[in-house]
Order: sequence, then structure tokens, then C-alpha cells
Amino acid sequence: MSPWTLLLIGISTVFASLILIALGISLMRVIFTKKTTPVPHVAAAGGQATSSPGINGPLVAVIAAAIAAATGQAVGSFRIAAIQKTGLSTPAWGHVDRLARAPRGRSF
Repeated sequence: MSPWTLLLIGISTVFASLILIALGISLMRVIFTKKTTPVPHVAAAGGQATSSPGINGPLVAVIAAAIAAATGQAVGSFRIAAIQKTGLSTPAWGHVDRLARAPRGRSF
């Protein structure tokens, strides 16, 4: 058998097995994906906190639920007085290093 034939057989075997692996992964995604059911909306304590565009009732409810989960308090035990956008384009995780390096009394 010539070396070129052996090379072509080896390369085609590798690509065929890669294609079979990709098809197997796609098939598993179809088989094991569960159907999602819509989650009912949680009403925020105190109603809608602000009428800014982009900040609506479901967003306030999500923020209230996150605060309740983080603090361990019931949703009705606190009131969200205001929600304000920071105006910064950096994600929240990017502020951690800035706040750690900032001198005391100075914030961004």
C-alpha cells in the first residue's frame, strides 16, 4: 500500500469520526432537552418602583426576588424605593478590581 493511500485513509477516518461525534452530540441535545414551562411572574412588594423606560414590573419583580434570595428575607419584608441605571458600560464583575484599588472614600 502506498503512503499516500494510507494518508488518505487515515485523514478520512479521523474526519468521519469527528462528524459522527458531532452528530452524536447534536442527537443527545435533542433527546435530553426538557420542555420548559413558562414561569409565573412574581409580584414585587410595593408595586412598580419607577416608571423609567426599560424598567418594568417583571424586572422589578426579578430584582426583588434576587434581593430576597440573597438576604434570606421574604419579598414583602422590604420595599424597593428606586432603581437607577449607573450609566457605566462596564459589567458589574469589572467593578470589583476598581473598587478594591480605589482609595477610601472614593467610588466610581
